[in-house]
Amino acid sequence: MQIRLDFNKHKNTAIPAHFTYLDSFVLPRELKKSRRVLDEHITEEIRFKYFLELKNRRDSIKRVCYIKEDFPIERLIYILVWKSPSGERRIFKVGQSQHCWQRIGRNYLSGTGTNTGWLSPALHEFLKQKRGEFEIYARGFDDVIAELDKDITVDYTPRLDKIEKHYQVSLDIKDGKDAVAEFFQETGFRYTIK
Repeated sequence: MQIRLDFNKHKNTAIPAHFTYLDSFVLPRELKKSRRVLDEHITEEIRFKYFLELKNRRDSIKRVCYIKEDFPIERLIYILVWKSPSGERRIFKVGQSQHCWQRIGRNYLSGTGTNTGWLSPALHEFLKQKRGEFEIYARGFDDVIAELDKDITVDYTPRLDKIEKHYQVSLDIKDGKDAVAEFFQETGFRYTIK
């Protein structure tokens, strides 16, 4: 038996403590020519565009490809929240990035990378039809932790994959193409993920 979720009363609406708003993915104001080489995710029809833009940084930072200094954190767990034009919110995805400038500042915007190669074009089409924006909330893990181990001090950083999994479980957020397809279905958006 399949249970249909009530979008307006979905339990995944509260952002956990310690996450702060970073930026939002929005549609570009105008299409820009992409230098991408065609691959399995990108067709001739959609290769000449950047798929998303960063709402706040597109006016404050005049760069197509962002650099490390453009972001306040490097290693992070991020939560994407779809904010509809009416102001309703729905947690869409929990992910991790070892390099914020690369994942958030490049891969999502141009549809490159293993995961975002198929995800960014899908989000682009979703925003074209449904409007709104995908807010990015982040929790940074840049700090190096030092622990005394017998006769030496060991420096380490937390494993992001385990932290990402914790938030996916606690927020009941699935990951991958099936989860994205389910989100699209629940919001009445017809799209075939390639």
